[in-house]
Amino acid sequence: MLEARGRGRDAVSDSDAPAVLMLIDHLGTGGAQEHVYQLCHHLADAELRLSVCALHTAGHYAERIRRLGVPVEVLSPARRAGALPGIAWRLARALRSGAHAVLHTFLEASFVLGTPLARLGRVPTLHSITSLRAQLAPWYLRHLVRSQRWVNAYLTGIESEELVASGVDPGRVKQAETLIDLSEPLALAHDPERRLEGLAIPPRVPVALSVGRLIPDKGHEYAIRAWPRVVAALPEARLLVVGDGGDEARLRRLAARCQVAERVHFTGYRGDLMALFARADCFLRTSIVEGMNTVTSQAMAAGVPIVAFSTPVPKDFVVHARSGWVAPLADAGGLAEGVLTLLRDSELAARLAHTARDGIRAYASGDCVIATHERLYRALARGELLDAVPDMRERMWPASDPFHSQRRRVAPVSVAAELGHSPPRERGSA
Repeated sequence: MLEARGRGRDAVSDSDAPAVLMLIDHLGTGGAQEHVYQLCHHLADAELRLSVCALHTAGHYAERIRRLGVPVEVLSPARRAGALPGIAWRLARALRSGAHAVLHTFLEASFVLGTPLARLGRVPTLHSITSLRAQLAPWYLRHLVRSQRWVNAYLTGIESEELVASGVDPGRVKQAETLIDLSEPLALAHDPERRLEGLAIPPRVPVALSVGRLIPDKGHEYAIRAWPRVVAALPEARLLVVGDGGDEARLRRLAARCQVAERVHFTGYRGDLMALFARADCFLRTSIVEGMNTVTSQAMAAGVPIVAFSTPVPKDFVVHARSGWVAPLADAGGLAEGVLTLLRDSELAARLAHTARDGIRAYASGDCVIATHERLYRALARGELLDAVPDMRERMWPASDPFHSQRRRVAPVSVAAELGHSPPRERGSA
């Protein structure tokens, strides 16, 4: 059960190859799942013994990770409340067995369940936070603050002030970007003649992509609401809504009410994202609570012009009229204007896409992300404090910003006050 790939039997004493258990809620579609997959892929040559455990639902990534030679165990075939006691018992037994030197948790339920069980099993713990405070459920944010004494470090690509303002000790925050493999999209070229499997879209017809889970936060409805105006000007333009989720039926009804059902294609989950990028004429980032995410970075690397909502986040690489077209938040009319502007002005679209592609190429560093994770895993396995372990702090916002973007200040949030204490000050402050 929950075996680790690699050499040696004892996870703690075999310091040359520490055993790391990556625990995640599920292995369906999502940026956290892609991050886990890329870590397993790029750490394959490191002297680490990796294994992955999902609380429920194997999803698309389970087999992909297994093909890397990394053991994967799914503790429940589906998300069911009645399965929780059995999941907790199996996970607790694994963490108390001495088979794992480090636990690395991803997403909310894995953190809430895995952190106290790892504490009981005396297994050092890391937790990756990939979402901004605006995206975090209040109960989860409270758990991040209350449980921090049991966590060796929070790893995050967002700026540390986002968490410190909520009451997290700055000494527990390590800066580490989410790992995204951009080698494939960086090699792509636009191909308006490409035919997409299962989609009857004629060559050279304008195509826009809206990619992400079909949930309200992703804002697909704004792309659909924008499409009548786009079709009025460009009757053949198609919108591909790529992803699966519980909001699909509502979104299909919305497309029918907007009288664009014949021009909006719901593709479900697709494994040929690179083909979609090569065919697309623009990419829509319609999320209403997040800024940069995995698929937007991939689209930028692929050279697809970006139309995005403006979101109140401290870091965003889509800068209006420089690396993309930015519309007001939740403004379907502004979104339609951006789409039409880029579809009609190919020179502007190419210039914005070129700047975005060069910028994301300059900023992204998979080697740096991998090195940071490996250093942290090894230090924890040896029982070392993490204060002296270098992270990606100096790379989080390059001095030479390729996007000429603006760092936004983070407004205070009330979680710390709600818990009855003030956010901790930086070490060494008066």
